[in-house]
This record gives sequence, C-alpha cells and structure tokens, in this order.
Amino acid sequence: VNDGCPFEESDIVCRQYALAYPDKVFYLHKPNGGLSSARNAGIDFAINVFPELEAIYLMDADNRIGPKLLQKSYDTLFSAPAHVGWAYPDIDKFGIEEYCDVSGRYNVFEHTLWNFCEAGSLVKREVFDEGLRYDENMRLGYEDWEFWLQCIEAGYEGVHVADSGFKY
Repeated sequence: VNDGCPFEESDIVCRQYALAYPDKVFYLHKPNGGLSSARNAGIDFAINVFPELEAIYLMDADNRIGPKLLQKSYDTLFSAPAHVGWAYPDIDKFGIEEYCDVSGRYNVFEHTLWNFCEAGSLVKREVFDEGLRYDENMRLGYEDWEFWLQCIEAGYEGVHVADSGFKY
C-alpha cells in the first residue's frame, strides 16, 4: 500500500513489481491517511480479493523478514489454542546492536503495561472478520499496541514465534 509517498520512484518501482508479478504482487495507491489507514486498506483488499485467506502478515517498510518467518509463524499460530489470534516474533534490530527477546508464554496483563508485540506479526483472518481494525484517528504512534489491546478485549491472545528471523 502506497499511502501517498511523495517520491515518484517508489510509485514506479511498485508498479513495475505489480506488472512483473501480476498474480503475486498487488499494488494499492491511495492518498495519505496515516499508517492505520494504509494497513486497513491492505487488510480490506486482501480479505475481499482472497476469500480463502487464513491470515495476514503485517509488515512495515522498515522491517525485514527471514526466509522461514512466514511458515514458522503460520505453524505456530495454527497449532495454538483457538483463542490465539496472532503470532509475534522476537525483535532483532538491524543497524544497532539490540535484540528484544520476548519469549515465554503470552501474558495479557504484561501486554497492557508495555507493547512487546511488533506490527510484524501474523494475524488470523477471523480477527479482521470480527471488524477489528487499526484506529485511523491515531496518527502519532502506538497504533499497533492499540490494535493488540482491541484484540485482547475481543478475547484473543498472542503466541510467541521463536527464532523467526524478524528484523526491525
């Protein structure tokens, strides 16, 4: 989702990828509405275009993923109890030496105190089918945390994915 990027090069590159891989890459271009609006546009597009879709992986432009992350996340998420709505990784930062190990059993109380779930998480489709979306009025940060708190309120929890290869 290109949410009004001012650089013409970004639009050109995205269009070229979409043309080169018409059944694999979909390019949405919309006026700037903020991070939450861009995510919601992508979520709504994916749900409407792919009725068999089971989950959506959310990824920001400044993240990188390893080659096994999606499969590990999927396996972890769909082998977890039914009330688990998303799978989240450890956060390995590139460009600076810091590794955020968020392993262990998911804890709702702890999640209300600090946001240890990265946006780069795999979320079950049923979470979005319930109408949960990112708050488009939030434009100064913490959109991800607010979304996870909505999920908690709806009865969902997260599950940690060990050694996934997520880079922030």
